[in-house]
Amino acid sequence: MATVRNARPSDADRLGSIHVTSWRWAYKGLLPAGFLEGLSIEDRADWWGLRIEGLRERQEVLVVEAGDRVEGFAFIGPVAGGEPDQGEVYAIYMDPEAAGRGLGRELIASAEDHLVKLGFSRGELWVLDGNSRARRFYEAAGWSVAGAELRIERIGGVDANEVCYRKDLTRVPGPTRT
Repeated sequence: MATVRNARPSDADRLGSIHVTSWRWAYKGLLPAGFLEGLSIEDRADWWGLRIEGLRERQEVLVVEAGDRVEGFAFIGPVAGGEPDQGEVYAIYMDPEAAGRGLGRELIASAEDHLVKLGFSRGELWVLDGNSRARRFYEAAGWSVAGAELRIERIGGVDANEVCYRKDLTRVPGPTRT
């Protein structure tokens, strides 16, 4: 059975490990191999520790646990420069070994619920154009490509195309799943 809860500072090491491991798995062939291998779990854990301690207004980091082990996380909050009703899933990552067990579906549903609780009625997220696994996951969860909206992010020394997905959160069924 899975549970979703707000992250605690003590989760930072696990989040760092999941973040780096999932990037190496999900972005293999999409980002330079040397860049992915050079990612530091310790640096990412430090980053998550600071992030969890310094959340801004209307931001949350959620974790999904199976038993007593954190298997994934989502980072949510307002869209930078967006309207007050626009919330964003900044990041959502699962331990690759936990993939296919339904934990990601539980996590994205909970992230949507939390965005609604934070006062957002519209959701947005960005995904690497070539990340077909993630794109199928978002589409299965009811997210839709936002027209031809693309942005280019410089990641690992290369330009990476990202596609915008959106979802009307007023249609997210309740009650809250967390």
